[in-house]
Amino acid sequence: MTTSGGSGARSTLELLQDVRDEMRVLLREELQNARAELAGTAQTAGRAAGLLGAAGGLGVLATAMSAVAVLRTLDRFLPPVSAAVVATALYGAGGAAVARAGIAELRRAGPLLPHRTLESLEADVEAVVEGITQATDRRGKE
Repeated sequence: MTTSGGSGARSTLELLQDVRDEMRVLLREELQNARAELAGTAQTAGRAAGLLGAAGGLGVLATAMSAVAVLRTLDRFLPPVSAAVVATALYGAGGAAVARAGIAELRRAGPLLPHRTLESLEADVEAVVEGITQATDRRGKE
């Protein structure tokens, strides 16, 4: 089963093997692109996670180290229960501000999908399908 065209003709099997080999190379390249794209996104997400971890750690340290000082200061002006409520509100506001910064950094990192690689791979698949369709149409006309 060979294609028409003389001594330079190649069998359908040979053509399909060429397509398979080219697709294998193409997929390897696309996987390398996906890895590189994900590595960049993961670095940004890692920084954001570090910021959130630091926010939690600093929040705990700040609370532990300053709770007594704040409460003693507030006790001078407010009843003990009111002083505790005000101190809690101050610590909560500080923690919320740092957490908000970490969440904003995570949003900047974006989703952990290799969008450029996926788009490129979709275009490659479309090109292969179009090429196979054109080749099939030409063979049908012969």
